[in-house]
Parts: sequence; structure tokens; C-alpha cells
Amino acid sequence: MGGLGKITLAATTYNCQVVRPHFDWYAWITVSQSYVIEDLFRAMIAGLVKSNKGGRSDEFEHHELQPIGGDSG
Repeated sequence: MGGLGKITLAATTYNCQVVRPHFDWYAWITVSQSYVIEDLFRAMIAGLVKSNKGGRSDEFEHHELQPIGGDSG
């Protein structure tokens, strides 16, 4: 489905000053074809912290991600 403008639409919506006030938290992450899920979560958390009143994204650098539900082993 290349060339349909999906990223352009998402980026325009994400950066829209009319849309943004409707959300307390927001984050933009880039996902490549090969990725590590933990790295995606860290990037998302960092973006969310920054979006919430200028929080510090480095607060999460030294913390391990904890599993949410499901098997922990």
C-alpha cells in the first residue's frame, strides 16, 4: 500500500494544532521493518513524557519495562 499518503496523513494529524488540544498525551515513534519491541515502548514512553508538560524523558532510561498481564516467564 505504498504511495497512498498514510504517513503524511498521520503526521499532519499529529502536528495539527486544532487536534492536539483534545489529547493530554501524544507521542510519535518510527517503526522500521526490523525492530525490538522494548525499544519501541521506550521511545513511546519518552515521547509521552515530553508531551506532558515538558517532563523529562531520561527518567525512564534506567528502569526496566515490566510485563503487563500475560505470561511473565
